[in-house]
Amino acid sequence: MTTGAEDTLSTIARNLGNESPLVRAEMTSRRRSFTAKIGSAARLCLIAMNAILAHAGASASEIGRSSEPPAAGADDKKQPRVAADLVLKGGTLIDGTGSAARRADVALKGDRIVAVGSFAYDPKAKVIDVSSLCVAPGFIDLHNHSDSEITRPGTRLNANYLTQGVTTIVTGNCGKGALDVARYLEAIDGQGAGTNVIHLVPHGTLRAAVLGNAQRAPSASELDRMKRLLDRGLEAGAWGFSTGLIYVPSRYADRSELIELAKVARRHGGLYASHIRNEGLKLLDSGPALTKALLRQGLPA
Repeated sequence: MTTGAEDTLSTIARNLGNESPLVRAEMTSRRRSFTAKIGSAARLCLIAMNAILAHAGASASEIGRSSEPPAAGADDKKQPRVAADLVLKGGTLIDGTGSAARRADVALKGDRIVAVGSFAYDPKAKVIDVSSLCVAPGFIDLHNHSDSEITRPGTRLNANYLTQGVTTIVTGNCGKGALDVARYLEAIDGQGAGTNVIHLVPHGTLRAAVLGNAQRAPSASELDRMKRLLDRGLEAGAWGFSTGLIYVPSRYADRSELIELAKVARRHGGLYASHIRNEGLKLLDSGPALTKALLRQGLPA
């Protein structure tokens, strides 16, 4: 493998592997993976590629059978051969780092990328000619509402997203979704899912569990209970919390309530996602003040 390939590989791993706070597929106990251990840049790349191929009307296995692998893979036979099970050959690589698209081969061994660029490889490796296609890491749908569908036998494969190259979805958006995070994630883990799942603690469901639909600020004890419920959800594996400030009951929350909850999320390194209060004539007034207040708490928003 060339030095450039090594640099690209390490960058992909950094952005899509365990070190990334946003895209890790193999999470810690607080940031777990909820699919069948898809866990790496390699597997994400492979799934995205299969999705693109399926959308184009042919499976990866079909193309693999129709392509004869070369004896060594690269012209320079002095290079040591990369041990690989699969080589995606000749594609346009968009690696997610912001670098310009370029022609490159990608080799995979098991569920890991082992080489990127120009290299010699094991002649027994299956080769897929992707010269007319793009190769990219799996995409992330940051605003998804497949909260219940991802737990159901008939829809948990999430095939409609996989066929678009999406390999990670974020649930719990707009303040709606499962409040018992541990139970929710166990249901996904127990049955398996076609994509990774990142869950946010939904503020609307959280508030309703304490205040119902009461149109008022919480008392000190009620706010404390809300904070403890949020803390429990974040400990169980949620990545942050969301609000639906245009919907009942999230719309009854004032800025001070959200800031207090944001402080809890900050302790966990969590993020904040919001459906803003107004999408009409007051659109430009509905977000900046709250966003600035949350940013002052050190919370990604």
